[in-house]
Amino acid sequence: MKMIKVKPLLGVALLFIANHALADEKSESAGSLSMGATRVIYRAQEKEAAMPIMNHTHLTYLIQSWIEDKNGIRAKEFVVTPPLFQLKSQKNSQLRMVAVGNLPQDRESVYYLISKAIPPTPEENKNMLQLAIKTRMKLFYRPEGLQGSPEQSAVSLIWQCNNDNIKIINNSDYSVVIAKLATAAKSVTTDKVMDLIKGGLVPAKDNVTVKFICQSNSQIRYAVMNDFGGITDNLTATLQ
Repeated sequence: MKMIKVKPLLGVALLFIANHALADEKSESAGSLSMGATRVIYRAQEKEAAMPIMNHTHLTYLIQSWIEDKNGIRAKEFVVTPPLFQLKSQKNSQLRMVAVGNLPQDRESVYYLISKAIPPTPEENKNMLQLAIKTRMKLFYRPEGLQGSPEQSAVSLIWQCNNDNIKIINNSDYSVVIAKLATAAKSVTTDKVMDLIKGGLVPAKDNVTVKFICQSNSQIRYAVMNDFGGITDNLTATLQ
């Protein structure tokens, strides 16, 4: 869950994100802006996907939202409504995403929902610098009729070791997000995995290579993130 907290510091109003992206929790803490989930699952048979957004602060924020592709380019395949609106103090709203472009139907596609919260300028000090913060969460577009399931995709990953590089091959129709990774020689936490593998993502029908101490024919332990943003139990595989 991403939370935006407001804290004045040396005359500059700063916004901070407390990033709890691994928990499917809905924060109701005072003094924060929060989203209703940590990811968007857009099922193609549904007309739209929705993301709740809550303002628990005493301020009114200007919220601007859009969809980007993996390269940070605004995606023409989706429309977000409302794209720009005011979210008043102690009020809730929803962002609605509608697919309008041609998207692959033989695999899950991953995009990113971007929301920028812009704080008001204090009336008593219009020269105060205000910094807006963007939140970025994965949007999984899931066509109908895909083979298998997200759970089966996680189990069926192929792991190959070559000169302390691990190649992760995902031949399934679903994208997989790696949350934990460990070999006999090395273990990394979720935050480190997100750095090693960009966002932890192994796209559907694709592969990624990560620098990691490994040995062929040895065991690797890993966990993935489920549709709710939670971390699964540990899985094991043999490095080829």
